[in-house]
Amino acid sequence: MSISESSPSPTARPRRARSSTRPHDEGTWNGLSDVVRAGRSLPRKVKREMALRPEVLLATVGGVSFLAGAVLGSRLGRALLAAAIPIGLERLVSSEIAPKLMKYAKDILGKEEAERREQLS
Repeated sequence: MSISESSPSPTARPRRARSSTRPHDEGTWNGLSDVVRAGRSLPRKVKREMALRPEVLLATVGGVSFLAGAVLGSRLGRALLAAAIPIGLERLVSSEIAPKLMKYAKDILGKEEAERREQLS
C-alpha cells in the first residue's frame, strides 16, 4: 500500500453525511388550518404573556411596530405590500376558509339591510 492510496487526493471531495429518511415535522406549517389555529390561539398566548412577562410582550410589540413602520414607510416596502395584497387575496378566495368568510359577509350585509329597512318604515 503506497502513501497515495491511503490519503485522499487534494482534489477529492469530502463525503457528505446522509440525511435522515424520517420526515421533519417540527417547524413546518401544514397549510391554512395551522395559520387559523395559530391566529385563534394568539389572544390566549398574549394574555398569558401579559400576566407572566409584560415587559417582554411590550418590547415585542414595540419591536414589531417599529419594523412594520420602517418597512411600510419605505418605497420598497409599499411596493412589496402592493404586490403582496393581490396574491394574498387570490389565495384567500381559493382557500377553504372562503365560504365561511362569504357567509359571514352575507350575514353582516343582511343585518345592515334589515336595519336600514326598519329605519325607513
